[in-house]
Amino acid sequence: MDRKDRLGKPVRLLVLAAILAGIPAPPLAVAQEKRVRIIDPSVAAPPPVAPHELERVEPRPPLSPLAHEPEPKPVERQQRFFKPVATAAGHIRAQDQEFALSGIRVVSPEAICDGPGGAWPCGRHARTAFRMWLRGRALDCELDENEAGDAAERTARCLVGDTDPAEWLVRHGWARAAPGSPYEAVEKDARSLRRGIHGQGPD
Repeated sequence: MDRKDRLGKPVRLLVLAAILAGIPAPPLAVAQEKRVRIIDPSVAAPPPVAPHELERVEPRPPLSPLAHEPEPKPVERQQRFFKPVATAAGHIRAQDQEFALSGIRVVSPEAICDGPGGAWPCGRHARTAFRMWLRGRALDCELDENEAGDAAERTARCLVGDTDPAEWLVRHGWARAAPGSPYEAVEKDARSLRRGIHGQGPD
């Protein structure tokens, strides 16, 4: 018999003797027999509150900045284009995107130039020269902020290694500098040397 049974048996005998004798059982014995735990209602129960006494307050500020909604990430404008194709001297198609090099006026492949020897297809020559120079090398480009929705009007500033392809085109006379671009002085040199579209064409 364990200790619990040894303590509980005398209490049960005492309660039984009190009932047979018509004597009320001691409150402590009854409480111990029924295992009743006396609780003060004023401590255990919440105090009564009338609904009209409740007041709504503003929520507290977040504990840390991590609770805030994350700010939207800026659009990534720097991209590398592999195996680009020159559709014109200064116009690129790569990875399902098309754009022109910014700062220049692209010479259309159908352009015809007049030279001392007569008219010649300077647009096709310009495109061929650009393709031979580019040779499918990767382009590191940054799309301009004023990027247009139309792919034909989209522009980008690019590099092939450390070389600016737009500057190369203007320097060799295969594109014209856009008004106000940094290539205007380069175009003057190409004109004076009669390079590319500024020359007389192939012999």
